[in-house]
Amino acid sequence: MGKEFLNLASKDYYSQTNNEYNPFEACKPTSRIMFYVGNGFSPKFPSSKYKQEEDRIMEILHTAEAKSWCKSRGYSEEVITDPNLDNLIYPLYLDKILFGKSISDFTNSMSLTEMVYRICSGQVLMTSGEFDYYSNKQKNVIKISHSICIIGVNDLGFLLADPYNKDYKTAYREGKGYKVQMSFKDAEKYLKILIEKFPDCSEIKTLSDSINSQIDNPDSNLGKKEENQEKSN
Repeated sequence: MGKEFLNLASKDYYSQTNNEYNPFEACKPTSRIMFYVGNGFSPKFPSSKYKQEEDRIMEILHTAEAKSWCKSRGYSEEVITDPNLDNLIYPLYLDKILFGKSISDFTNSMSLTEMVYRICSGQVLMTSGEFDYYSNKQKNVIKISHSICIIGVNDLGFLLADPYNKDYKTAYREGKGYKVQMSFKDAEKYLKILIEKFPDCSEIKTLSDSINSQIDNPDSNLGKKEENQEKSN
């Protein structure tokens, strides 16, 4: 690959931790805003008492109309906030309120090669997975469902915008949420690969550096760089 691709500026990073509307459950709406901004879309919100866009999304998706939309299609209301349930309410309901039409699609199967190609083409991807989280209440590490955006890629793997504003590798105890490094191995381990994407990318080019060989080959440059990075830390 040889260079870094980054598709979301630091000024466009959003954290759910300062949200007014149920911040602990707001990873999905907060990731959605970064997905919009990173891909060049400016949503037009209805009038609201909330100042932050992610709070406005939470407000829209918790109306009686949104819940009725879910019910009429046989969906549980949990699709509104559960990161690992399908995102149809976002492109089919939310997008139409904010843009007048659906602007994205989703898939539950995307190869790492396609993910890298889309990012190198300038896209931000919205996805989710199961992560380790240190619970202060339970005093141990638990598994949580969580939404994030993939905003870049380099030789070490993906670069994330994590709305919880901590590094997943510390079980969300330390670090910052912008430009979090995630190896390709960790992507396979943690991500559900339920990805918000654009439907207009039909041709997937062959990447010069094979991601799968980097994952499988312990002598690859990727493995060496990760090992050196861990030693330096």
